[in-house]
Amino acid sequence: VSIFIVVLMFKEWKLYLFDPNFAKGIGLSLKGMNILYTLALVTTIVIGIQAVGVILIAALLIIPPVSSRYWTQSFGMMLLLSAVFGGLAGAAGTAISTVGSGWPTGPFIVICASAFFVVSLVFGKQKGILVNYIQFKKRQKLAQLQQNTRLKAQEVGK
Repeated sequence: VSIFIVVLMFKEWKLYLFDPNFAKGIGLSLKGMNILYTLALVTTIVIGIQAVGVILIAALLIIPPVSSRYWTQSFGMMLLLSAVFGGLAGAAGTAISTVGSGWPTGPFIVICASAFFVVSLVFGKQKGILVNYIQFKKRQKLAQLQQNTRLKAQEVGK
């Protein structure tokens, strides 16, 4: 149900989530969009809690989207990356739990999702720590070069 709603109403939902005033201005029903959004979210949570439990559903609703935010600014790409990260975390966590006898699957899925988050936090191309550090160093070097150029120009002008 949730995937169907997202696919069917993708453009309208994106507009509603990011600019509700404009959405209202072009005739979208904010109340209707809010009901659909809430319906999709509640359906996902209720089915997820029954299937996998509170901790795992909370982790899988939060960690993959936050991780994908470090890689892209595009809403559509974030949805896709979130699905990929969640799927890979589920597959990896399940694979790891099958190695040991009686190892629970849920915690390993959360650990794998958390590992995706840490990798995204450090290496993400949009907001990753490493990318920000490299950009900071480039700006710092450029500022130093500009300062040196100004000083040399002042010395020549004397």
